[in-house]
Amino acid sequence: MRPHAVKKVFQKTDSGKVIEIHKHVIGPQTKKFIDALSFYVVLIDKGRLLIMANRSMEKAYDLDYADIEGKPYTTVIGRSDGPYPGCGLEEVLKTGKHVTKDFFDPLTQKWMRSETFPSDLITPDGRAIYIHMAREITDLKEIEAEARQAEQALEVSLKKVKDLNAKIIETMGRIVEIKDPYTAGHQRRVASLATAMSQELGMSVNRIEGISLAASIHDIGKIYLPAEILSKPGKLTETEFALVMTHTSIGHDIIASIEFPWPVAEIILQHHERLDGSGYPNGIKNGDIVEDARIIAVADVVEAMSSYRPYRPSLGIAAALKEIGTNKSTLYDKAATEACIRLFKKGFALTDH
Repeated sequence: MRPHAVKKVFQKTDSGKVIEIHKHVIGPQTKKFIDALSFYVVLIDKGRLLIMANRSMEKAYDLDYADIEGKPYTTVIGRSDGPYPGCGLEEVLKTGKHVTKDFFDPLTQKWMRSETFPSDLITPDGRAIYIHMAREITDLKEIEAEARQAEQALEVSLKKVKDLNAKIIETMGRIVEIKDPYTAGHQRRVASLATAMSQELGMSVNRIEGISLAASIHDIGKIYLPAEILSKPGKLTETEFALVMTHTSIGHDIIASIEFPWPVAEIILQHHERLDGSGYPNGIKNGDIVEDARIIAVADVVEAMSSYRPYRPSLGIAAALKEIGTNKSTLYDKAATEACIRLFKKGFALTDH
C-alpha cells in the first residue's frame, strides 16, 4: 500500500448496518503538505503517540522530526511536567469533538491559540490520527488587554458621572425643599413608589435608576413659582393654576442642558400628560407619552391624593387607588396602574426613602 493511498474501512452503525468509509493514509506527501503551513501542526494517534510535526513546529521548539516520532505526546519538546501546553487531546478523546484553547507558552513566551480535533487520517497500520494545530495570538491578546483596560477606565468614568448626577439631584432637591417642603417630600415619595413600580414591571436596573432619578426631581420647575401659590390654603384661580402648569416646561428647560444617560428632561415635561390627551403641557396621547413618564404620572397621582396639602386634607390611599383603577387605560397607563395596585395589596407604604 502506498503511504498516500485511501484505505477502505467498514463500520457498523447503531442500527447494525455496515457502511463503508474512506480513510487517508499519512506518508511523505502528508509531511510535505503540513510543512508548507505557517502555523504549528502536530499529528497524534489515539494511543497518544506523536506521529508527525511540521517545520514551523520544529523550528519554534528546536525539534527534529526523527526525535519526536513515536514518542508520547506528553514528553514533546522535552516537557516532563505534562502534555504540550494547550493540547486538548484528552478532551477530544473523551468527547470526539473539536477543542479550542488559548494558552501562554512559557518556552516561547508567546500567547497561542490551539485547536485539536479528530481527522480522517490514519497511519499505514490503521491507527486513527488526531490533529493539533496552534498559532501565535500575542498581538490579539495585547489588543484584548488594552480593550479591558479601556473598559475599566470607562467604568470608572461612568461611575464618576453617576456620582456627579446624584450630587446634582441632591442639590436640586435641597433647593426645592427650601422653597417648598411639601413639594420636596412629595418628590421623594413619588420616587420611592415609581422605583417600586418599575421593579414590579421587571425593568432593567439601569432603566429603574433613570426613572428613580427623574421622579426625584419631576417637580423641579416649581422653584420658579411664587411660594404663596405653592402654599395657598384655598382653591387656585384659573390664572394661578395656569402658572402652576408651567412647572413641567420650566423643569424640562432646567434639566435639558444636563447630559443624563436617560430621557430625564422629557419625562419631567410629560409627567402630567394623560393617555386621552387631556393632560398638559402639550396634550399628547397614548404612545406619544414615554413609558417612564406614564409610570411617574401614576405614582404622582397616588402620592398627591393620599398626602396632606395646604389646601385640603389627605384623601387616603383607597381613594387614590380607586382613581387610577377607574381611569386605567383612559387617563393612566394600564400596566403601570396594575403594578401600583399590586404593590399596595402586597403591603407597600409610601416613604421619603
